[in-house]
Amino acid sequence: MKLRLTAPSKTFLVGEYAILHGGHALLANTEPRFEVIISTPGEGRCENIHPNSPAGQWARTHREAFEKIDFQFIDPHQGRGGFGASSAQFLLAWAWSLLDQVPFSRLTEGLDLSQILKDYHSLFEEKSTRPSGGDVVAQSIGGICQVATAPLTMTEKSWPFKDLDFLIIPTGKKINTHKHLEGLSDAGIEELKDVS
Repeated sequence: MKLRLTAPSKTFLVGEYAILHGGHALLANTEPRFEVIISTPGEGRCENIHPNSPAGQWARTHREAFEKIDFQFIDPHQGRGGFGASSAQFLLAWAWSLLDQVPFSRLTEGLDLSQILKDYHSLFEEKSTRPSGGDVVAQSIGGICQVATAPLTMTEKSWPFKDLDFLIIPTGKKINTHKHLEGLSDAGIEELKDVS
């Protein structure tokens, strides 16, 4: 049997740094969507997921949910980076581990976003600076949303401009989030929080 789960691409429009310090961020979740194909029975393979990534760590610590399936991640951006591939991997791995434990009928109640955020943050307890997790929450909601993670609040937004649209153009330059966060300064953060 094969099961397909998807999550949208994401782009921080405003507040990517402010959310790290208790501010808000505005994110757009767009096409194309990331996918995982779950094949069962399987051999416990997690394809296209680095073992040290958040999804790789999650799969290792929840081995029982992954040991009898094959979990294949499909990146519509073909590994060029950005757009939330890592957070989509974690979200989809987390969702699979939930499906492995919870009756499918309970999923109609929606995902527990605070639990997703708590579980995501648990992977970074040893780090001096951790990602906000705002992208994981936003990709769980979809559309355009405003998110804060300390404390967790989220508001779905609609695009307010009838005659305007936006175009996201990848630059081809990707900065590894974990390395980038280690070198960030707090200078100017309060002003960013006010703007966002």
